[in-house]
Amino acid sequence: MSHTLARAELPALIALSLVFGLVGGILAGVLISPAVGAVVGVVLALLVSIVVRRRAASYRWRLGARGERRTAWRLNRLRRDGWVVFHDLSLPGSSANVDHLVIGEPGIFLVDSKYRRGAVRFGGRDGWIRIGKAGGPLLVRSTQWESKEVSRVLSHGLGHRVNVTALLAVHVPNSRFPSWRKFSASGVRIMSAKAVVPWLRERPRMFSTDDVAAAAAVVRERLPAYRQR
Repeated sequence: MSHTLARAELPALIALSLVFGLVGGILAGVLISPAVGAVVGVVLALLVSIVVRRRAASYRWRLGARGERRTAWRLNRLRRDGWVVFHDLSLPGSSANVDHLVIGEPGIFLVDSKYRRGAVRFGGRDGWIRIGKAGGPLLVRSTQWESKEVSRVLSHGLGHRVNVTALLAVHVPNSRFPSWRKFSASGVRIMSAKAVVPWLRERPRMFSTDDVAAAAAVVRERLPAYRQR
């Protein structure tokens, strides 16, 4: 996926870099000297290419995939405790995918991974949080919708109402996530990816082993792996 996006973005990246490099080099050459203009042109083209790449969809996709891999590695440790762990599931009738779905005796939990850059700001009695330019409601919008869709599919498959708890696992490499505070938005719990597994293990028992097996069977039947679509 990232390679496809990168190939599609390459012509625009090259064009922008060449235009800025050429214009900057010509101006520097006229105002200072041709030698300086050549250096300025090359440096400016490189800087523009770096900035554009960091704003490109392929770059954001790679960051998101990195966060998903790290969350998956952590969640897989739950299997030794009897949990059933799924990654990268498709949703019927949608191009969206579920990053992670874990089923155990404490219940069913949809875990969405976000790899975010920017400062973490928070406060207030209601525990509002903002990471970079995104506030809580924006961060969890897709997570909330996905959990409702998974609940609908499982409820239909099992023949009774099934509650799916939504969690947002956040990776923030450039800032420390305040783990001593509780955060949520639109009914979705927001926490550091490192805190997800300990939090899940502390949940009280809600399901029997038969309930876990039945829910997992419906997931395998109705929520196939995303890459198979």
